[in-house]
Amino acid sequence: MIKLNIGCGYRKKEGFVNIDINKNCKPDVLLNITKEKLPYNHSEIDYIFCDNVIEHLDEYDIEFVMKEFYRVIKKDCEIYIRVPYHSSSGSHYFRHKQGLAYYSIRDFDIDKGPGIQVRDMPSFKFKTRLQFSGGFPYLGIVWNFLFNLPKICTFYNDSGWCYIIPAQCIIFKLKKVE
Repeated sequence: MIKLNIGCGYRKKEGFVNIDINKNCKPDVLLNITKEKLPYNHSEIDYIFCDNVIEHLDEYDIEFVMKEFYRVIKKDCEIYIRVPYHSSSGSHYFRHKQGLAYYSIRDFDIDKGPGIQVRDMPSFKFKTRLQFSGGFPYLGIVWNFLFNLPKICTFYNDSGWCYIIPAQCIIFKLKKVE
């Protein structure tokens, strides 16, 4: 079983191949994911973990990376992508190039993307989840439950509630569709 930790930084995961562009963090594989292909064959990877990486990339870099993820991941295996939510304070870090929200990478969503795609994109099945942190005791638990209900999640994003009660991050879980 091959699992990748893309953009590991200093947060290496045991049992994963840790990949990063920064040689100082001593990754297992030193690689610029926006310019170089992943050193794996088609449909060879079982799981991809990508935590706080995509927001550092430009539009076409994200497209390249998603195509590479699609190329190397096995069918029905999962890709976990976690990024700061666009209205959170973490989204406004000076090195972030993208503020991502509920629909940000829908071009890759087999259920939402085909009607809007302008280029040939790989297709994935999506599960999207907002993640809230505390504040008052248990309030994060309430927001995590409430704003992740399917109809409420899109309402939260589209109505402006995301600026009143900002989610800390958004998690995309993708499965390859062939």
